[in-house]
Amino acid sequence: YMATVYEADITDLVKPHLEKVKLEGKLEGRLEGNLETALKMREEGDSIEKIIRITGLSVESLRDHGIV
Repeated sequence: YMATVYEADITDLVKPHLEKVKLEGKLEGRLEGNLETALKMREEGDSIEKIIRITGLSVESLRDHGIV
């Protein structure tokens, strides 16, 4: 019985952290995808304004990642 209660307590404590890590991973993946799209668009000659509009990235983010 104690092991079951202990495991349940651990699960309750860890679950919010796992959800946060999962969300962070999704956001990181989305950013990576948007950066790849931005780079391809830039290589195709699209304007910075269009890249920002399509990807939702900021000028600062594009600069930080060497796209502009």
